[in-house]
Amino acid sequence: MKYLLFACSLTFLFTTCGEEKFLPREKALGKIVQKVEKKSPEKATAPIYASYDYGASWEPVEGGFSDSVGIGRIGKIGDQIIVSTFNAGLFLENKSGQKWHQIGEELPQKQVNALHIADESIFVGMYRNGIYKSDDKGQSWQSMNYDLPDLRVQSILKTKHQLFAGTDSGIFEYSVAEKKWTHRFEDVQVNALATYEDKIMAATNKGILLSNSEGKDWEWIHQEGAVFNATILEGGTLMISQQGDLFRSKDWGKTWEELFYFPKDNFGVLETVELGQYLIMSHRNGIFRSSDGGNLWFQMLQPFDLPFSELFVDDKVIYASGASGC
Repeated sequence: MKYLLFACSLTFLFTTCGEEKFLPREKALGKIVQKVEKKSPEKATAPIYASYDYGASWEPVEGGFSDSVGIGRIGKIGDQIIVSTFNAGLFLENKSGQKWHQIGEELPQKQVNALHIADESIFVGMYRNGIYKSDDKGQSWQSMNYDLPDLRVQSILKTKHQLFAGTDSGIFEYSVAEKKWTHRFEDVQVNALATYEDKIMAATNKGILLSNSEGKDWEWIHQEGAVFNATILEGGTLMISQQGDLFRSKDWGKTWEELFYFPKDNFGVLETVELGQYLIMSHRNGIFRSSDGGNLWFQMLQPFDLPFSELFVDDKVIYASGASGC
C-alpha cells in the first residue's frame, strides 16, 4: 500500500528569530522568498559553494578554479576535500596557499564520471576508460580494469570485502585474490551505488535494486522508471527521486511514500543529503530543506542562472557544485 503525504495542502511551519509560527502556504513561501533575495548570490558562477547554516545561505569557495570548470562529484580523503570534474580532471584541497591543486594528471581522461573514497583510497571512473585507484592522494594511480568488459563506469562502491562498479551494462564485483570482475546484474545502467550495514542499493535506469547478500544477488524494490538520485539516510530510510517526484521508504522498499514540495517541476531532484535534524535537497528550483524527515519542505534559496547539483556534507558544512562548464 502506498501512503501519500500531501505537504502542499497542509499548513506550513516558518521559523524566524527562534520562534515557530504556522502560516498558510502562500504566506510562508512569500517570507521564504524574501529571505532568499537577501542571502542568495545574484548568479551561481563559482564552481563550488559552501553553506555553514544548514543550507540557509551559501558563499563561493574561492581559489584555483575557473568559471568554466564543470564540477562532478565531491568527497573527502583524510582531512582534504576532493572534487571531480567533467572537463578538467581531479582537484584536491590545499590547507594553505591556493585553495585547490590538480591531481591525477596522468589519468587517461579529463572527464571523471565517478568518484568514491574508501579506506584512504581514491577510486575514479574515467569516461569510457574504466576504474583507477590511488592510495597516496592522487600522486600515483593503478588501473583496476583487468578483465572488466564495460569501461563505461558511472558509479563505484567499496564495501568491507568487495569492490563494485556500476556500468552502462550492469553491476560488476571485483575479486582481489583473482583480479577478476564478475557480472552480478545485467542489462541496466547503474547511476548510483550506496550501502548501509549489510545492504547495498543500486539506482538504475529501470528503478531501484537491493542486495541483502553483499552484492551476490539482487532484487527489484522499485521498478517504475529511471532513478538518478538515491540516498540511504541514518536508520536505513531510503530517499529516491524520479524526474520531479520524490519518494521515501522506511521498510527497505516494501512500501513507498510520495513526498511533496513546492514549487515543483519535471526537471528533477538533483541531490538529497542529511545533516543533523535537516534534509537538504538541491533542485532546479533551488535549495529545499526539511526538518521532519521529508514531510514538509521549505524553499531556502531560489534557483540561479545555473542551479546547484551535487551536495556533500563534511562535518557541519555542506558543499555544492555551482556553475557547469559543460
